[in-house]
Amino acid sequence: DRMINYDKLQRRKGMVLGAKKNVEIWQQDPDAIHLLQKFVDGINTYIEELAPKKYPIEFKLLDYDPEPYTILKVAFYLKSMEQTLNSRDEDLESSNTLQWLGKKTYAEIYPIYNPDESPIIPEEMVYDFEPIINGLDSLANPETIGMIPHVPFTKPYLGVGSNNWAIHPSKTFSGHTIVCNDPHLKLSLPSIWYEVHLQTPQVNVYGVTLPGFPGVIIGFNNHVAWGMTNVGQDVADWYRVKWTDESKETYWLDNQKKSVTYQYESFKIRGSSDQFDTIKLTHWGPVVHENEAHPFIDLAYKWLPHNTPENNQIRTFLNLANAKDYAGYTEALKTFASPAQNVVFGSREGDVAIRVTGKFPIRKNGQGEFVLDGSSTTNDWQGFIPFEHTPNIKNPTRGFVSSANQRSTSASYPYPYLGGFSDYRGRMINRILEKSDQITLEAMKSLQNNVYGLKAEEVLPFFLDHIITTGSGEQQSVLDVLKNWDYLYQADQLAPVYFEILYSEFYKLVWDEMYSEKENQVIKFPESWFTIKLAKENGDHSFFDLDSTEQVENVTDIIQLAFNKLMEEVHSIEAMNWGEHMKLNINHLANIAPFSETGLSVSGHREAINATNGPRSHGPSWRMIVELNEDVEAFGIFPGGQSGNPSSAYYKNNISDWASGKYRSLKFLNQEAWSESDKLFQIEIDNE
Repeated sequence: DRMINYDKLQRRKGMVLGAKKNVEIWQQDPDAIHLLQKFVDGINTYIEELAPKKYPIEFKLLDYDPEPYTILKVAFYLKSMEQTLNSRDEDLESSNTLQWLGKKTYAEIYPIYNPDESPIIPEEMVYDFEPIINGLDSLANPETIGMIPHVPFTKPYLGVGSNNWAIHPSKTFSGHTIVCNDPHLKLSLPSIWYEVHLQTPQVNVYGVTLPGFPGVIIGFNNHVAWGMTNVGQDVADWYRVKWTDESKETYWLDNQKKSVTYQYESFKIRGSSDQFDTIKLTHWGPVVHENEAHPFIDLAYKWLPHNTPENNQIRTFLNLANAKDYAGYTEALKTFASPAQNVVFGSREGDVAIRVTGKFPIRKNGQGEFVLDGSSTTNDWQGFIPFEHTPNIKNPTRGFVSSANQRSTSASYPYPYLGGFSDYRGRMINRILEKSDQITLEAMKSLQNNVYGLKAEEVLPFFLDHIITTGSGEQQSVLDVLKNWDYLYQADQLAPVYFEILYSEFYKLVWDEMYSEKENQVIKFPESWFTIKLAKENGDHSFFDLDSTEQVENVTDIIQLAFNKLMEEVHSIEAMNWGEHMKLNINHLANIAPFSETGLSVSGHREAINATNGPRSHGPSWRMIVELNEDVEAFGIFPGGQSGNPSSAYYKNNISDWASGKYRSLKFLNQEAWSESDKLFQIEIDNE
């Protein structure tokens, strides 16, 4: 019963609504639904053969029999991934902040473009098409929403990202295409990914899949390889519903009364009677909160995964498995909708490409950034960007394609959009690859494990130029550690600990007014790149003046105060290096401690290419490197194992090698090699 409120909120978000619409589309594709049903049947055959004593231990601890698997549950899996990767928005935070600061200050603090950004699609790309809607005029003022102290539900962690790139043969030592991918997700045991070599008379494909979802998500075959990173575009909007009366059963839309429709949900609770909930659905989507005391009452949630998809998304992965060239890759992506992914591609023929893939709403300029008036369809999406207009590039002149969750395009792209959340990893990857030639597989392993801090490179020397010591040996010792740092977030270094505290204190002092206002309402905080740019270019700006003092501070004062704060914390820092300070925990999916792997000392940082984040248990969930020569040479590793049984030797056998940056060779066998291998593999299974 303690999970009832979580379950209710999940359904009120529209998870059930969206999943059922996916199933409806799948059922209209006879061939694909046949395969999907066989996939589900296979799982259920295994479940039916299990005696209770053979149940996975989690079921025993919960005293719970496994339910039959269904196609609807496959759809729920998809909705879960969409929630993790594609449900971020800042409508409420932005509306609050705009009302608090005013238009002029808001526009100054939250610019859309970082001038130093290196977008996914290089600026050489020419968009030689006419957008289907011209003159996307700016909206009127956003809806006034009042002071909102919380967000409607927990947002996905912003660090859920990834890296991928593909190197053209002209830049590789072997003269063959190389494709690399390392998706960053919340790490767990059993592992997120399951490694598969899927072979039938029609297909031979290797990679990783998500247990419970059919197909190879990231992988390769004899001809091509592909990988995914999260696009991070905002595809969720909030609308203020204007009810016609206190019954809240009808609402105004374009000066007409519209009736809500109802979705009825029941909840079975162990040891208690069933509970029920009624969800109101509007033109925009579900009204998530109806409690009169809740700050989000009367707000409707419009989220892309609520929509009925145009195509069967399962087909994307079936078609990628069979792709033989760029044309096959492009055709496969036409059926993919959500969560939007930057799909990198390389072929044995020598092509490399990347496409920002998914369904993207066409919005007016400024639409989607704030809470909007729900009484007018002029505030609705204006359709979707055609597949042919989604950002993509093939064989760019620089000899590679890459993505790391940064902004998709330069300002020359004709459709407005909100999205992209990483400024540093993408820039660092592009910097290294642009300077590299004769690229080898070993160099790509090194690049995936790169822990260089670009943000530290750009701001630490500036900090050091403004810090004045009192002459104490302790202060000088801390400064010497920072001055001698090579900006590598290595596990055995102390300097990253000092820098992260110094920068954090600096940021909090610069935006002290915001931290005070945060106590009253949720607000939007400025990005790091803007904060650093402001410090370097306009150190006397009023933002650097502290509210809590009578004197007028500038950036030098703020840096000095931040350093003083660091010195106050030095004695309380128990860890003597970065690995101890940011210990990584890979927790069991039910947080059962003995089944978890905790306290790992690893190198990396969420803004470095090797994007580990210890306290939040995030990091590279699968590292893959593929060279598409005649025999295909590939390497990969993930922080876990193939087994879900905590007592198995294969439950977490890869973690140590993964943490130290090692790889396993991925043995990709052709059809002829399988007959003898089958026998050996069966012997292994029997012995296990």
